[in-house]
Amino acid sequence: MLQAHHDDDGIYVMNIDGTNARRIVKINFGEELKPSDSFGIGPGRDIVQLTGPLSFNSDGSKLTYSVHLGKGNDQIYIVNTDGTELKLLANGTHPSFSR
Repeated sequence: MLQAHHDDDGIYVMNIDGTNARRIVKINFGEELKPSDSFGIGPGRDIVQLTGPLSFNSDGSKLTYSVHLGKGNDQIYIVNTDGTELKLLANGTHPSFSR
């Protein structure tokens, strides 16, 4: 059985010209979740995926995003754009900063 590797998956930030790309969050998109995973969703064939757009705050130092973990389990995260201070904010979808 052929299995895909997702070692480079995640959320990246870069300069506007595409240079200096750096991963700030590692997420294995498309990875099949197993019953033993710690998401509490039980057995089944679910895959990790982003739900909705990323949202940067007004000075570009933080971003929010939501991840679908299967079976109605979505989580909202916030992270500094340098990759530090990743925090789970809530269960839900479509995070955004007010402008």
